[in-house]
Amino acid sequence: MIFIILMKRKINLVGENTLTVSLPAEFVKKQNIKKGQEVDVEEQGNDLVIHTERRHELETVRADIDEIKPVSRRYVDALYKQGVDEIEISYDRESDLNKIKEAISKEVGTFEIVKKSKGICLIKSVSELDKKEQENLLKRTFMLLQEMLSDISEAYKKKSKSKLKDAIELEKINNKLTHLLRRALNKQGNQNYKNTILLYLVIGQLEKAADELRDLCLIADLNSREVLKLLPDLKEFIDLFYKLFYNYNNQLASFFEVKGLEFNKKCKILIKKSSSLEIHYLMNFVEIIYNLSGPIISLKA
Repeated sequence: MIFIILMKRKINLVGENTLTVSLPAEFVKKQNIKKGQEVDVEEQGNDLVIHTERRHELETVRADIDEIKPVSRRYVDALYKQGVDEIEISYDRESDLNKIKEAISKEVGTFEIVKKSKGICLIKSVSELDKKEQENLLKRTFMLLQEMLSDISEAYKKKSKSKLKDAIELEKINNKLTHLLRRALNKQGNQNYKNTILLYLVIGQLEKAADELRDLCLIADLNSREVLKLLPDLKEFIDLFYKLFYNYNNQLASFFEVKGLEFNKKCKILIKKSSSLEIHYLMNFVEIIYNLSGPIISLKA
């Protein structure tokens, strides 16, 4: 159990413009802080956190492939998002690493196999996302959903299978970005640290939403008139979602709520008539996005 000790300190004026605060004597003694020593001061929202020592030790996890083989891909994914720096895996056959190689290729963008020797495979993060870049990549993740829907709309209008393939490729990019963003949140937090957990939730759901569009592409019947009719409304809905996140106001949130319910109702009526798997995927997509209105209100209101 961690106990947080709160101490009141007075702000002092040194010279004309410099404000200072003294460190508690017990803390100074415990941390062996000396005059002239440098400390790191980190801004976290309304708080300043003083670090007396920055720890740079790598976080390494060791595993035997025989113990994790059925879930080896998920295992590497999970540790990556958690923020682990190195994974050391013991193995017997090169084929044992196939799922792990697949994860590195498709999802865990900063992991690389850096060494293989005597039945040990060392996987290491070779770079990290700069904290300032989180916002840019998050915006790109939102825009990918818009681009996927644009490609799908073009595919149905022009009966173009190549456009479906383009949308599937965008889903692969979505995987890499959402994994990288969740890793960054676990390792660094968000610039507004109070938003870290909610953003982690939102990003995870953005990945799931892209999965629904990918699954639609994999079984798409480009002759479906029902899907063709729904896609303009869906495009409007995802554009509204983007505006809600980046230009939030309560009126927009209410309108988003109404549009989500309307689309869901349309899908249910069409599913009863045709039992279309495509419409099922579209409805799942909308439900995922619609259910993010709560976390977004918490983040933005």
